[in-house]
Amino acid sequence: MPRTDIPAWLDKAQIMAALENTQAPTEAELQAIFDKSLALESLNLQEIARLLAVQSPEGVKALCEAAAKVKEKVYGDRIVLTAPLHISSFCSGERADMLASCVRKNRSAIAESTRNLLREGHKRVLIIAETLGEDGFDGVLEAVHTVYSVREKGSEVRRANVNLTPLRKEDYEALRDADVGSCNVYQETYDEDVYASHYGDGPKGDFVQRLEAVEMALAAGLQDVGLGLMLGLGPWKYDVLALALHAAHIERSFGVGVSPINLHRIAGNAVNPVADDEYIRATAIVRLALPCAGIILNTCKAAGPWREACRYGCSQIITGSVVDPNEPAVPVKEVVRYLVQETHHMPSFCCACPRLGRCGDNFLSVVHEAGSIASQCGPNSLASFAEYLHHYAEKDIVDAGLSLIQEKLEAMPLHIRGAAEKLLQKIELGRVDEFI
Repeated sequence: MPRTDIPAWLDKAQIMAALENTQAPTEAELQAIFDKSLALESLNLQEIARLLAVQSPEGVKALCEAAAKVKEKVYGDRIVLTAPLHISSFCSGERADMLASCVRKNRSAIAESTRNLLREGHKRVLIIAETLGEDGFDGVLEAVHTVYSVREKGSEVRRANVNLTPLRKEDYEALRDADVGSCNVYQETYDEDVYASHYGDGPKGDFVQRLEAVEMALAAGLQDVGLGLMLGLGPWKYDVLALALHAAHIERSFGVGVSPINLHRIAGNAVNPVADDEYIRATAIVRLALPCAGIILNTCKAAGPWREACRYGCSQIITGSVVDPNEPAVPVKEVVRYLVQETHHMPSFCCACPRLGRCGDNFLSVVHEAGSIASQCGPNSLASFAEYLHHYAEKDIVDAGLSLIQEKLEAMPLHIRGAAEKLLQKIELGRVDEFI
């Protein structure tokens, strides 16, 4: 029997009707939707449903190209790199009769994992704990403090984000006080029937609790609270449309748009399998639907569709799995190599925005008022990448990376180029963590 406590904004009948009754747009209608996205206006239910109805190769190509233009306008050509840090050796979110043990990493193991990430050049870390374990939330908070405390040859984590199970309001307040960046709560699927059949009475079984966790975190004062889909669990078109409705509800309720949007795909045993081309389309449509959102993909497979999807709306890549701590991670050097050699996107390790208070509503206001935050992102990304090249990269990447930096410099307007060159001069002199 359907639940009666599901919030009114998640109207399954309305979503299904939009998907079933909406026809593909004409070329003129499609262009009007693109123009709205390029004006950095979020799309409404009907407009998103029209994008989801696009099937022709020409229409899909136009859709992906428009998404790339929107991403370029908001964030420039940089892709931020973040490292996952699972603080449990294994956590299952399946039904209660399928649970395996969850072994929490101790402080020493977390510190060593953090040092390893710093040695690779990372400055951003995503702490992942989908179940809390015997030590409860205290273990998560200790992990945050541990990650921030580690120093490795003058390097340190500048931005710790979290991907957690729903918490109490006082726990979110503690995360706020611990200087956590983004707090991500994956809904995974917005189809309550699929959710219930998959998670049943397990620790992730409360569908509505997960829906409400985002609002609780915002009410506790966290400025960046992210949404997340596990594509392949529920029907992907339904989930993309419901995700946009969730984001719109948050903006109405709190006056702030949702920034991080996590789009990951189930690698195996998917309930509703998502093909590579569908994953790419989903990424592009979310970019058009929520133009200013930070869209995050992960590299749980080296040759996965993230490679193509990062061309069409992605602004951040997690260099490894956010689902399975035992999944072999794609090394950051390989992600950098791909971006530099094949897409010519600028790999970015920059953490300037959170350190300058540009997060949440403040970040989005900067985006809208300036037309783009790319004028800050461009120089800062170049500086952070130059630092990576000087201290962490292999020889072939150093040469190609320096060439890419020069290419990006030459394409910058003179006033932005001047700021970038000043930062790069400081990096050449051995300075670290330079930004404007």
